[in-house]
Amino acid sequence: MAGRVQLVHDVFQSMLLHSFSTYLWPSSLIKYLSTCARNFIWSGDVGIKKIVTVFWSQICAPKDEGGLGLRHLKSLNLAALLIMGWRVLTANSALGVFARSRFSISHHMKSRYLCSSLWHGLRVSLPILFQNSKWLIGDGNSVNFWSDKWLDVPIVDKLHITISSAHLSSTIAAFISDQNWVLSARFRQAFPDLVKDIMLVPLSTNDTLIWEHSSDGVLSFSSAYDQLRPNFSSPPWAFTVWQDQTRLFFNCSFAQHIWQWLACCFGTSLPSTGSLFDLWDSFTHKAFSAQLRNLWLAGGLYVLMAIWKSRNKLRFENKKPFLMRVFRSIKAWLQFLAPYAPGDCSGILDAQLLVKMGVTPTSRAQKRIRLVLWHPPLSPWIKLNTDGLAKGNPGLATCGGVFRDYQGHFIGGFTTPIGHHNAFFSELLAVIIGIELAFQLGWQHVWLECDSTSVVECFSKSSFVPP
Repeated sequence: MAGRVQLVHDVFQSMLLHSFSTYLWPSSLIKYLSTCARNFIWSGDVGIKKIVTVFWSQICAPKDEGGLGLRHLKSLNLAALLIMGWRVLTANSALGVFARSRFSISHHMKSRYLCSSLWHGLRVSLPILFQNSKWLIGDGNSVNFWSDKWLDVPIVDKLHITISSAHLSSTIAAFISDQNWVLSARFRQAFPDLVKDIMLVPLSTNDTLIWEHSSDGVLSFSSAYDQLRPNFSSPPWAFTVWQDQTRLFFNCSFAQHIWQWLACCFGTSLPSTGSLFDLWDSFTHKAFSAQLRNLWLAGGLYVLMAIWKSRNKLRFENKKPFLMRVFRSIKAWLQFLAPYAPGDCSGILDAQLLVKMGVTPTSRAQKRIRLVLWHPPLSPWIKLNTDGLAKGNPGLATCGGVFRDYQGHFIGGFTTPIGHHNAFFSELLAVIIGIELAFQLGWQHVWLECDSTSVVECFSKSSFVPP
């Protein structure tokens, strides 16, 4: 189910955003798509309806409000249209300039029909924008004194004026002089409270429309969606979902029987009192061999899963859980996991515990010991053993050799650093130096032993190519 929720959130709902940002979709179509998404999540098939006890609007709430984090399609469509309307009102782009001129946009414009695919969305989104936005006053040339919202409410609403907006076309610039408010004496006498509110409005350089529900005054998609979506009170998850988690997973008699049974299966014990965190801390610090420890940790997770499933069956299906059935289920899961669990078993006791659970112990792989003997040569032969190495290959290299007689007595040796070379060069140079040294000492019968097959082939084959 979690995968289907992710598909609906990341694929299905995201595919609609491009069209949502331009057109107002019919309610019937949005309802049909919501039904398809709901059926797919609950049953896995868009055409199969399953009876559920949770409202779809609740499912589309954020996770911290009890939902699955999906988005409400109708609110999503309106939020995307709000973004388009905001750009029309605030942007100086070609779309903004054209739309403001084409549709005669104002705070008190009439909800009329226009032959435009964009107008249907703007007609719905603009009243919401006017209601939730406000003008910051600069020079006042862009703001209508009467109909635009630059106080807490437009002045025509505050004074309950019913005159057509066409007769109230004065901008705020007509009431400002040298960055100061200029109000007539008659207006001051007629509306003293309103004048007080006006005089408290600060004046800046440019007129700016701000969204009242964001800290920076800019309308973002998330802010628009949060303003429009159905809201639910945030449930205290630690209490609602994990109702007294220590009691549920540890202290109740049902959970205690399962934990103690698991401990007996592994030949150990667990504390019978304390918090769930104390239990888990004790649980994870048990000393077992690698194979037994991995199964022990998996068994703890299976116990938590079994308790939670048993609780849900009792609460939602009124099915009483049976301990023996839970024991068999946990043991079956452990037997299924055992072939894939890493680690090996050490000791007879661990092996016996695994066998009792129906798990085949994995013995530690024995190291193969290869016997290597050095044999002295026959008289009058002298045996030369050489070796070479390079740290890094190539890297810093050295080589050496040892001479022994037919009785195994040490009669000479050498070692020398040879600079930066590879391993083959150091092995071959050790043989060459050893032979030259034997010739200088007059040893005519020399038996050469070397652990490099490449060096041996170099002396035995005329067509050898060095590695």
